[in-house]
Amino acid sequence: MFSYGVSRMIAKSIYVMLSGLPGSGKSTARSFLRKMYRINYIASSDDIIERKCKADGITYNEGFSKYIESSQTQLNRNMNSALADGLNILDDATNLTKHGRFNKLNIIPKSYFVICYYFPTPEENEWRLRLNSRPGKTIPEKVLENMKGYFVMPSIEEKFDMVFTVNGMKK
Repeated sequence: MFSYGVSRMIAKSIYVMLSGLPGSGKSTARSFLRKMYRINYIASSDDIIERKCKADGITYNEGFSKYIESSQTQLNRNMNSALADGLNILDDATNLTKHGRFNKLNIIPKSYFVICYYFPTPEENEWRLRLNSRPGKTIPEKVLENMKGYFVMPSIEEKFDMVFTVNGMKK
């Protein structure tokens, strides 16, 4: 089975989905995964929001509600183009629920090899340090608690060809 999966991966475009709460290490792993899989496109609404905020000279917190909708629209357009071109894609979002992951995976062509990297939430003290180390980018406590509550760990049954758990990501 493993050799079958590897040969399929070599012959196809790759879609890498990251899954985990904010502060779990997803974005920290991006540059490593980008090189490893020769990623051509990183799908991240946060990146789009941050670029728009930087252009306006405001923080992420100040621009989030202003730009979230247009950034999501732009991300969807960019994703459709990247998929049509057969680019290797890294999806850098929380991807917390089975339903949300299903909706994304449903548009990925069968020609893609689909991998998920799950980032467990670090111990409370480490997690809080990471969350607090992002000036101008905070998530309300209530939102974090809700995210924890509806998170479902990704599994191979969700149309992933492989699922990996990443422990101990540090900047």
